[in-house]
Amino acid sequence: GSFNEFQFISCRNVTMYFDELGQEQAHRLLHQSLTPLGHLGLGIGESLRHSPYRADYRQLGRGEPLFQRIR
Repeated sequence: GSFNEFQFISCRNVTMYFDELGQEQAHRLLHQSLTPLGHLGLGIGESLRHSPYRADYRQLGRGEPLFQRIR
């Protein structure tokens, strides 16, 4: 699990190199580390598609992979 809480995490162009299981595990750790209403920045080629927590985020802006944790 996470050892700290962050209000902003930038994880650009990292998770796209993981398989589906690796993406799920990475997103779980990112979710545990991000405070509610915190922001998550991903790379252009990344998404929350394989995240078990995708319903806990809203995308900010169109086309930009910047998300806010809402739960």
